[in-house]
Amino acid sequence: MDIAFLPFLRVFWRRIYVIAHVSDTWQHLKVPYLRWITFFILRNMTRRVLIISENQRQVFFGLNTFKIHTILHPAFGGLAVPHDKARKDFVYVGRITREKGIFDLVDAWALLNQPKPRLRLFGQGSKEVLQKLAEEIRRKSLDGTITYEGPVSDPADLARIYRGALATIYPSYADAFPLVMLESISQETPCIISKIGEVPNFLGDDYPWLIVPGDLLGICAAVTAISSGVSAPVPRCLVEAARQYAQSAIIADFEHLDILSSTPT
Repeated sequence: MDIAFLPFLRVFWRRIYVIAHVSDTWQHLKVPYLRWITFFILRNMTRRVLIISENQRQVFFGLNTFKIHTILHPAFGGLAVPHDKARKDFVYVGRITREKGIFDLVDAWALLNQPKPRLRLFGQGSKEVLQKLAEEIRRKSLDGTITYEGPVSDPADLARIYRGALATIYPSYADAFPLVMLESISQETPCIISKIGEVPNFLGDDYPWLIVPGDLLGICAAVTAISSGVSAPVPRCLVEAARQYAQSAIIADFEHLDILSSTPT
């Protein structure tokens, strides 16, 4: 629906840039006539489509695209307080939906051997999904082991949550460039994460905690290894690369495009 408004905006603004936050699973572009209309509008009504991951370049093949950094809150630009030396929990941060792999986490935790590590869930979800989640947790006798703790609005609080965790876990099925990866890595906390979108490009092929979406045994193996202490520190180069996103790296992208200039090229 946002794209449908571009012809109207074009009447008032000639310099329209679109920042795409879709992945290669965007169903809208899989319907031929909707794809044609979408591309027609983007090609003729915008100066450029700005993307945040390489898989989006494939989605928008044929359009004038430019890859930019995504935005990370300054709270993740450095370590303001020491790490919690008593790290013991795993955390999930994100929307509480089936597409993000939430129910896969419950199923995987049920397969783990005792004693099971604690899993703390942070994020927003619909009443129906949260009720279903609670039912699944009870049904698998994981009360007290998996806890839903609601959304976190203060980025500084969220940074502290990452720093106090053994690892972050994000088994999503579709994302372009998950912020949770940058947030976790910037705080030197390992991130068990699905091979989706820009994730493999950013972390590299030798990153040990990449998983396939829906792979319950892969989740269990990663959680067990990290719980057992088989976890090397997050490479310094990754930590610094993640923190760059919190240091206004996107401003340099906009300056390169002359978006912040009064005389665009």
